[in-house]
Amino acid sequence: MNYEHWELLEVSLAESVLAKQMPARMAIVQSCQTYPTFSVQYLLLALSSMSAALEEEWLHGSLFQQDQLLEVYRTMVALSADIAVMGLTSSKGLQCSDLLTYWEDLKDTYFIVRGSM
Repeated sequence: MNYEHWELLEVSLAESVLAKQMPARMAIVQSCQTYPTFSVQYLLLALSSMSAALEEEWLHGSLFQQDQLLEVYRTMVALSADIAVMGLTSSKGLQCSDLLTYWEDLKDTYFIVRGSM
């Protein structure tokens, strides 16, 4: 297990979601563009870890924070589903760049990829 990849992705996601107040789905795309060779499993672990760390504080926070947490959860579900579908159709280890290509090919309206790779 490469903890450095997990940590880099978690920091990237947290900076985007917390500091920039970016929706999690956009932060995922941005992180994939920044770290295209990282395994999608690390991306999912990073998002899960970040949401677990934020949950207690945000559940008792403002309505805005609660809405942000819900958006993080929705993003986690959508990301998990996409990774599962990709995993069923691919025998290779999936990378973040594969997610970007998958979303572009589908013209995905949730994970919108602009100016990728």
